[in-house]
Amino acid sequence: MLELGRTGLRVWERRMRARAGPRGRWMKLASLLCALSIVLACTSKQERLAGYEERAATYYEQEQWPEAKIEFLNLLQLDPDNASAHYKMAETLWRLKEYREAVWQYKEAARLDPDNTNYGMRVAQVSFLARDYDAAMKQLNALLEQEPDYVDVLIMRGRVARIQGKPERQLADLERALELDPENAAALSLQAQALAERDVAEGDAAEGGDQDSLAIGFDASPQICNGGRHRWELQV
Repeated sequence: MLELGRTGLRVWERRMRARAGPRGRWMKLASLLCALSIVLACTSKQERLAGYEERAATYYEQEQWPEAKIEFLNLLQLDPDNASAHYKMAETLWRLKEYREAVWQYKEAARLDPDNTNYGMRVAQVSFLARDYDAAMKQLNALLEQEPDYVDVLIMRGRVARIQGKPERQLADLERALELDPENAAALSLQAQALAERDVAEGDAAEGGDQDSLAIGFDASPQICNGGRHRWELQV
């Protein structure tokens, strides 16, 4: 009985395969083609990403900003979570004077990679330039929570504190910056200015200062130092 059962099962399988005929073979072929197309699509995407990235990097290094912008746009369409590409896109747009879009790209880079203090510093700088001092202070505070001894951030927070009418906060940040970097010219200059203003205020002869005199300028091309850290050139 058992042998008859097995024989019957084999006969049934043969009959089912025969019934499937060409249709079954076409279904198998279709499945194989579908799988192959998926593999090819993935390979094509990676190749396209590599091409966009390579061309964007070349144009960026050669300071061909309009061409770099196009390649970064293509790259970000395929890889929208690429923080580095957003940052370089922002730098490119800044040089093209497309400031509003550049600010968004800086913020997106910082959002995607919050541990990168260079991205956060750039967001603080552009917020300062836009006179959004509250946003700048918020960003600077967050950066100092990550890295309390970041000299450039301490100096910049001192600038913002001065504009917000917090001279003691300014002096504290500048003193800390000078403890870490005693020869820092920007910190020394700002500290001298802050002390002079305090002396005038204590002498009850303070004069209104022009906040615009503290407008911050920075070279859009970051300099690399200290193991790859971007050092922003801040000017009084």
